[in-house]
Amino acid sequence: MTPVDGPGLSGIFVIDAPYASLLEVLEEQIVQEANPWTVFSHLTALAYHGLTDLIPSQIHATRFRDGSDPRIPLGTNPEDWTGLRYPTPRFPGEVRGIKILWSETKGEHRFGITVGYSMGTPIYVTDVERTLIDILRAPDHAGGIAKVFHAWRLAEGIDLDRLVDYTDRFDKQILRQRVGFMLQSLGLHHPRMEGWRSKLLRGGSVRLIADGEYSKTFSSEWNLSLNVPDSVLSILTGK
Repeated sequence: MTPVDGPGLSGIFVIDAPYASLLEVLEEQIVQEANPWTVFSHLTALAYHGLTDLIPSQIHATRFRDGSDPRIPLGTNPEDWTGLRYPTPRFPGEVRGIKILWSETKGEHRFGITVGYSMGTPIYVTDVERTLIDILRAPDHAGGIAKVFHAWRLAEGIDLDRLVDYTDRFDKQILRQRVGFMLQSLGLHHPRMEGWRSKLLRGGSVRLIADGEYSKTFSSEWNLSLNVPDSVLSILTGK
């Protein structure tokens, strides 16, 4: 066994005996071993779901601040932990020289998590709908707004009920306006969008990209300043 070096990784070993080394041990697997409740998200999740042409040079993961977590370490059963304490979660800053970017959010935002596989090893990853919302909230964690628009266009067959439900669970009207604009631009509709439109936030601070400059290009239906270049906006609209 070879120990994995790095802060927050003490006690983590890679089994490199010939009979156990048929598959490569990836960095995501090591992070999941250090913290069994890791949820891979943003650009890492986009790559997992095949919704980006970027090859992530960092690992994006989400942690939850509060609330009890009903999940158990993957590959185990509840009875395996009878009389035992769950391992203490760790948050390493890098693995094998690859930086890990941790996004922190509220415990009540612990939804949209599915089980994926990394070289045959189960990992927790945000599902497609949650990933699309996360990158719209934080475009810089997806390679920029152009990559966000590409991902939304590529995501065929999304579950609209699920995506709208996730949006409402974040309970931010500005997010509803942004998601509503995205769906409408893609020619998609959900009955709840009418209710979202009836409660529009107003003012110069209501922008499609939160940290961008205000633009006079405007969506009157969603009361949003479309503060992205026309060339980027055309990625979403297809015009």
